[in-house]
Amino acid sequence: MSNWGWFGLRRVGRRRRRKKVIPVVSPPVLGEVEVAYVLAGDEDSLVGRRVEVQLSGLTSLPTHTFIKCRLRIVRVEDGVAYTEFDGMEYFREYVRALFMKGTSYVDVYRDVGIGDSVFRVLTGVFTPKRINTSRKRAIRREVYNVFNRYLRKDVNYFIRDALYGVIDTYIHKASKKIYPVRWAGIIKIKRVRG
Repeated sequence: MSNWGWFGLRRVGRRRRRKKVIPVVSPPVLGEVEVAYVLAGDEDSLVGRRVEVQLSGLTSLPTHTFIKCRLRIVRVEDGVAYTEFDGMEYFREYVRALFMKGTSYVDVYRDVGIGDSVFRVLTGVFTPKRINTSRKRAIRREVYNVFNRYLRKDVNYFIRDALYGVIDTYIHKASKKIYPVRWAGIIKIKRVRG
């Protein structure tokens, strides 16, 4: 028999310890909005826990409907959990819909170090027709140059530009110099360090 009682109650010997409902607040770059609630018996156990939310719930933009945002809890003060940006990712179904027969997909992986944080970024460029390897290399080179602009910037500046599509437009313009582009942008960001 399980030692779990009713929802939110953990049986400890003969006593039961109640869990608390703690609100989770988004980081300042996303407006410090209450995004979720988590259950915890001890507030210190929440530090390091990740919460996934839909980005359109934070920004109220319909273009962010297909993006999920990962937040990591960094501290709990006065019964409120504060977070930092940990990554973002397009829904798998959205990315799969971009693949078409007779077209090319150029994937670009890049570690972007900004301050003491390092983000691993996956960028995708979809062309209307098949292209050869030398054009794929040239597109990758142009995308690397786009990310080189952000090496001396602030972390919040990079996150804001990545989430609101500014970097996507830079990637689209840079890739279009090599070959016409059907869709280009950041597919996934993961915080590796910091």
